[in-house]
Amino acid sequence: MFESNFGVESTNNSNDSSTIGIMVDNNNNNNNNNNNNNSNNNETNNKIISNNNSNQHHHHHNSNTSNRERSPSNSHNYIMIQYHIIESYLKSFVHGMGERWSSKIQQIKDIITNLYTNPIDLRFDDLDIGSIDEESLYSHSSSDKLLNTYSLDELKRFMEKFGIIQQLIERNYHNPQIVLDYSDPFVHRLEVIAEYKNTASHDPHLTTTTTNVTTVKPTTSIQTKKNYTLIDIFVRRKEINVYELLDEKKKHDDGIDKGQTGPPPVVDSRYIQHFKLNGDLFEWKDIVPTQNVIQLIDFPIKATAIEWLCLQDPSRSFNDSRPPLPGQLYPGLGVTKQINNLLVHLATIQNRDCLLNKPFRFYNAFMYQTREYFYIDPAIQAIFLSLLLDLEADISKFGLSPISWAFEFGCVKEKQTNRIVKWEFHKQVRPISNRMYNYFKSKLYTSSVQANMRERGTFYIDWSGHPSLSHFTHTTVEQIKE
Repeated sequence: MFESNFGVESTNNSNDSSTIGIMVDNNNNNNNNNNNNNSNNNETNNKIISNNNSNQHHHHHNSNTSNRERSPSNSHNYIMIQYHIIESYLKSFVHGMGERWSSKIQQIKDIITNLYTNPIDLRFDDLDIGSIDEESLYSHSSSDKLLNTYSLDELKRFMEKFGIIQQLIERNYHNPQIVLDYSDPFVHRLEVIAEYKNTASHDPHLTTTTTNVTTVKPTTSIQTKKNYTLIDIFVRRKEINVYELLDEKKKHDDGIDKGQTGPPPVVDSRYIQHFKLNGDLFEWKDIVPTQNVIQLIDFPIKATAIEWLCLQDPSRSFNDSRPPLPGQLYPGLGVTKQINNLLVHLATIQNRDCLLNKPFRFYNAFMYQTREYFYIDPAIQAIFLSLLLDLEADISKFGLSPISWAFEFGCVKEKQTNRIVKWEFHKQVRPISNRMYNYFKSKLYTSSVQANMRERGTFYIDWSGHPSLSHFTHTTVEQIKE
């Protein structure tokens, strides 16, 4: 399954000329779309870093090879530890942290309102995507290149070009090494391992947090050498046909019709614990059918799938102002923008249509949206935007962490029915090719998103619905600004 420990950094994307989005009808949404827009656009001093499970997708390769050491966060024990400690973190909430996210919300609003005023400027005159044979991409013989394309030296140059190595050095990591794993013929792995030059008198992995919970130790070999895995990426090239998208949508809708309340069928057994929610569930379904929109994709989508992405800084600890997000083992590395730019660059060189993921949680989709990722199904894009608009005030007030845990605890609900909004996994892409971009730009797609938008006020957070969140009910704006 797509999974991702996604490090998130709040940085200014004003230099990016590419902007695509959906025009949201303010009248249909009670003219509230422009509320809370007066935010500080200078984000260079507001770094938000995290390390989260965000994408899921089935792997069809040997679990003893490249899938062998995914992440310590795979452990059920770690997941349960998180649920026990988060209450202390949230109750020690530092007022003011929510303001850091105002600029991110504004960034998303800019994306979803500037479709025609600031379109993506792509120049692919020399690229012939149709000339690439998918089978030619995968040689069953051994290869010394990532996705049979990039050598180790090339990857090192790209890492330097996009400022990733410099960022590691600034965090006291030295002698970074890129380790490539081609043991799976389809899913390739890239790790960046570096030595941490600890200026303190203690090992960061033995540091306790403010809740007196010791973080998970690394393996003995890593601990002895003091070399830590900072970046871990699993990628593959994947071709997706429209009939697969329609079949996936039908299976999803059939599951809704049958009243299924358990986890989606694609959920890895390790994560079943997350979906034991009590009560009726909100149905992620179309208001206006979207099959005809999806059929606009009259070509096989040549995607670079991000099957796992982990960006973490084991030298740092969580604290009350930077509590862990669901699924997070260590704080993030602060290179999310650079890594995303690198992946876009690599996919562009390879003549791909898009980058592909399946956000495992709402906050992952939130951060991907700021990087101009969009759901293929316009109905899902509409539900996501509706959630974002209704939760905007809470995100601006409290920050993303409490809202993320509200999803985990089943406290995000549909107001009219009081049904729980359980996060679902759907394909989200960052368009690269003209033909992929034109799909999202099409009038049929944009109008379908608009037609499937929920009215403002459809969703809300029941802050009294879980002991770890109940104190937020009594937190005022004045308290936050103290």
